[in-house]
Amino acid sequence: QMTAPVQPGSSGGAVLNGEGELMGIIVSRLSDDIIASAYGSVPQNVNFAIKLGSLKSFLRRHRVAFNEAQSARAISIETIASDAERFTVRVTCR
Repeated sequence: QMTAPVQPGSSGGAVLNGEGELMGIIVSRLSDDIIASAYGSVPQNVNFAIKLGSLKSFLRRHRVAFNEAQSARAISIETIASDAERFTVRVTCR
């Protein structure tokens, strides 16, 4: 579970830390309509992502090669966004 804002259509998007390293992949957000009808209020920023460790296990199990970052320095949000455009691709499963 994470509290970063997620918009509809963000599933599959990267969750990055302050060094631009992948921390997880967005998979869903809490349904505003269902929660509002059940509890009468809408919590903000209740979203869900697959943890990096689970993602690595999945990729290894399916023999998908990947590189691991060795960075440990804080970088600007602008740099993180720019870098993310280069490694973000659409993935579909059959």
